[in-house]
Amino acid sequence: MAETKVTTAQAMAEVLRRVGTPYVFGLPGGEVVDLMHALKEVGIPFLLTRHENTAAFAAGVSGEILGVPGICIATIGPGATNMATGVTNAWLDRDPLIAITGQIAESRYSVATHQVLDSVAFYKPITKWSTSLHSGSAAQTLHRAISVAISERPGSVHLALSSDVARMQSAGKVPPTSSARTLSGAGMPSRESLSKAKEIIAATGRPIIFAGLGVLRANAGESLVALAEKLSAPVIVMPKAKGVISEDHALFAGVFEMLGDKLVLDFAARADLILACGLDVVEFDKPWNFQAPIIHIDALSNSDEFYPAEVELIGHPSTAIHALAEQLPARQAWAPAEISSHRRNLLELITGTGPGMAAHHVVAAARKILPRETVATCDVGAHKFLVGQLWTTYTPKSFFMSNGLSAMGYGLPAAIAAQVAWPDKPVVAFLGDGGFAMYMAELETVARLKLPLIVVVLCDQCLSLIAMSQERRGLPHDAVDFSNPDMAKVAQAFGVEGKVCETPREVETAIAEAWTNRRPTVIQAIIDPGPYRI
Repeated sequence: MAETKVTTAQAMAEVLRRVGTPYVFGLPGGEVVDLMHALKEVGIPFLLTRHENTAAFAAGVSGEILGVPGICIATIGPGATNMATGVTNAWLDRDPLIAITGQIAESRYSVATHQVLDSVAFYKPITKWSTSLHSGSAAQTLHRAISVAISERPGSVHLALSSDVARMQSAGKVPPTSSARTLSGAGMPSRESLSKAKEIIAATGRPIIFAGLGVLRANAGESLVALAEKLSAPVIVMPKAKGVISEDHALFAGVFEMLGDKLVLDFAARADLILACGLDVVEFDKPWNFQAPIIHIDALSNSDEFYPAEVELIGHPSTAIHALAEQLPARQAWAPAEISSHRRNLLELITGTGPGMAAHHVVAAARKILPRETVATCDVGAHKFLVGQLWTTYTPKSFFMSNGLSAMGYGLPAAIAAQVAWPDKPVVAFLGDGGFAMYMAELETVARLKLPLIVVVLCDQCLSLIAMSQERRGLPHDAVDFSNPDMAKVAQAFGVEGKVCETPREVETAIAEAWTNRRPTVIQAIIDPGPYRI
C-alpha cells in the first residue's frame, strides 16, 4: 500500500499528538495558519490569546505542569519578537517549551524586507536551541526539539517555520513516539559519594536542608520529607519549589529569597551542615554567604560552583535523597520549639500593620477562604516577596511565579494555563496593579474559555518595588505613580465579575462568592503599601 502523503505542517501536528500535547497557545498570522489547521485535524486545540507573550508564559507553565513541552505559536516579525519575554522566562525558569514562529516563504526570504527577521538568530541567546524547519526533516527536528526541551536542565526551544515549507510534502517518516523524559538518564549516586556524605552527616549535629527547583522537577518531595524527618532537619525552600514540603509541616522553615530573608538567613546560619537538594544558581539573586559545609544532591554536578560542595550525590534527586536517608540513623538534631519559634517570628515580621488594608491581609483572607488544593500564581512586584513567603502551599506544583527572569505580567497568563490544565481546581492569581494593566486584555481570554479564575489585584497606584529602591538610595519618587481605572467595571466590560474591596472582610466575601459560584472574578483590593517596607 502506498504511503499517505502529508504536508510538513501535518507531520509536525502528528509528532505533537503522539507526544501527548493537549493544546497550544498562540496568536495567529497568515504564515502559521496551515500548522493551526493541521493541529485541529489531529485534535489539538489552538487556544487564542490576546498577546503572543501571554501564549509563551502560559505554554511555559503548561510544560511545568504536564512534563511535556508547552507549545506557543506566533507569526513572523512582531509576532516573533512579542513572544520573546515569555520564551526567555521558560529558559531561565527551566520550563520545557517549544516556540514556533512563522517565517516568510523560503523562496522570497533573500529578496524581501517587509517583516523579515532572522528569528533563529534572535532566539538563540534565550533558548537551549533555535533552528529553522525544512520539509525534508521537520518532523525529526521537532522530535529532537522535544528531547532538548525536556532534558536536564529543561528550557525553551525555538523553531522557525516558513509559510511555503509548512505546505510542502513532508519527507521521511514521522517518529513513532518521544520517549525522552527529564532526568531519564539519572540514577543512583555512587557508593563512594554516599559513604562520604554519611560520614559528614555523622560528624555534624545540626543539618539543614535547602530544597530547590530540581526537587520539584524530579517529584522528589516525599523523599525530601523522609530525609528531613530522619534527621529532624529544618527545610528551607526556594520560591519555585514551594510545596515540596507542606508548609504546615513542623520542619518547614520558610522560603528563601522572599520577604523576611534576614530572619531566614539568620536561622540557617545556626546549622553546621547544609544539604543542598536540587538547587539551581538561577534561583538566587544574592551571593552564597553560608559558612557550613555543603552536600550537593542533584541530577547534575555542581559545575556552576555557586557554592562549594564537600561531596556531590549525582543521580535522580528522588533516588539519591532516598538512598541517603536509608543509610542514616534517626536523630533529634533541632528542637521543635526552635523551629516553631522561628516560624512565628517570620510571620510576625511580614504581617506588620499600617493605617489601611495591607497586602498580607488580602493574602490571608484568600488563604482562609480557599481550600488547601488551591493553585496560586503570583506576578512580579513588591507583592511577590510577600506572597511567596506568606501564601501557605501544601502540595508541589500548586504555586507558580516568575523567578529566574522575574517578569512582570506573568501572573495572569500563568493562572490561565493552570486553570486550563486543572479545570476543576480553584485557581487564584495575585497581581499588582502595574502588572494587571499590562495584561488586562486577557480577561477576554478568561471569559471566552470560561475559566473560573479568581484574579486579586493589589492596588496601591504605584510601582512600589521601584519606589522602595529609590527610597533606599535617598532619591524622590519619580515615574512610579499612576492612576487606576475602576477595575470592577473593566472586568464587567470583558464579561467577568468585578469587585472593589477596601477591608479584609470584603475580600473574604468576594472570594467566597467567586469560589462558590465558580465565576471568573476580578477583585480590586485597595491596599496600603507601607507594610512592604520591613
